[in-house]
Amino acid sequence: FRYHYCVPLCTASAKFNGILSFHGFPTHSNLRRQWLVNIRRDHFTITSHTRVCCRHFASDQLIEPTTLDGRRRLIKGAVPTLFEHIYCGWCCCSYVNMD
Repeated sequence: FRYHYCVPLCTASAKFNGILSFHGFPTHSNLRRQWLVNIRRDHFTITSHTRVCCRHFASDQLIEPTTLDGRRRLIKGAVPTLFEHIYCGWCCCSYVNMD
């Protein structure tokens, strides 16, 4: 099966990258809604294959693996906050650029 990466303008792919981690949406409805608001995907259908890559989470939101074959995880309540959005020119939204 294929994962669906849902962040606009994000080009991360697990196909050729063993360094990045990819995280499914939370099941808690309020937290899930906050993810959608931050990602700017209001009318988006989340499936079991929908993922957000670790580049969209601050380092204090990530739990690094403790073993070589371990997996990076998110802390409880983690919310993606790092994005590169296209500035529309006529709104007062704040943007955080990823490096």
